Amino acid sequence: PRASRYEVNLDRRNSELILSVEDNGTGIDPTRTDGVAGRGLNNIQERAKAIGGRARWNESRFTTGTRFEFSLPLPPSRGEEHGEEH
Repeated sequence: PRASRYEVNLDRRNSELILSVEDNGTGIDPTRTDGVAGRGLNNIQERAKAIGGRARWNESRFTTGTRFEFSLPLPPSRGEEHGEEH
């Protein structure tokens, strides 16, 4: 069945920007390497690596579905560059 619920979040965790997308659909198998879906997941991981990021897939927190998470390191803020704390 198609997803009836989804959640999209953009957060800052420590020195990373995290984009997560999660749904309650049928889910995907992130270890699958055959067919178009497998190549697509690999392409996303390679593109993330190319800009210094990381892409991961896990089971959704919902009963079914998938959670996609993209993380990207952030440069230090001005205060962090000078040893100041927030």
